[in-house]
Amino acid sequence: MQLSGLRFGSRLLSLVDFPFAESLGPNATNEEIQDFLDRHGQAVVKPVFHGGVGKKGKAGLIRVVDNLRDALAARKELYFATHRHGPRLVTANGASFEAFIASEIEVYFSIDASTASRGPVFTISPRGGVDIEGVPRSAKQTVEIDPFLGISSFEITNALFATGCPEEFISPLVQHLPKLWDLYAAFGLTTVEINPIRVRRDGARLVPVACDVKAEFDQDNP
Repeated sequence: MQLSGLRFGSRLLSLVDFPFAESLGPNATNEEIQDFLDRHGQAVVKPVFHGGVGKKGKAGLIRVVDNLRDALAARKELYFATHRHGPRLVTANGASFEAFIASEIEVYFSIDASTASRGPVFTISPRGGVDIEGVPRSAKQTVEIDPFLGISSFEITNALFATGCPEEFISPLVQHLPKLWDLYAAFGLTTVEINPIRVRRDGARLVPVACDVKAEFDQDNP
């Protein structure tokens, strides 16, 4: 089973207290959208596809709006948008609204099974927001995970330093990213990917915020 987007993915992340951007579903009323904009300033409008359909931004299917008129126009435009996903042409069934998170960095992070060792690995890059395959090798790290120990702060710190991540963002990422191993290990996931994680400034604090999530579950271990 696959899960994609924050509409339902936020419920998954809340199980381990990982911060995520607030979102509204396709049936949000005008009043709800206006209140959302009043609180967040800007909203990201995305078409809703069934399954883990990626590359929406690259295909020009994401809008950032700051007023109700543009928000409604973007929802109308994207509600039944079509998108080429591999060999298939898929059609959206609605459009969602997500809070725009101002950030100086976008981070990619995933946990899945290595095709070589068959064991779990995490992949991380400070150049998120795009397919990880398109990121230079020097800007991403893949690290094997000991399933009995999980992901250590030391491993994440070393991986981020190796990718050239700005030092001020490392500590808040180290604080939150191990939670995703707890999610992966405890709830029968075979893959979890957050791309991007945007790091919000909250006064003197920096808070990593999930702005999209994809997950796959082991059907034999729901």
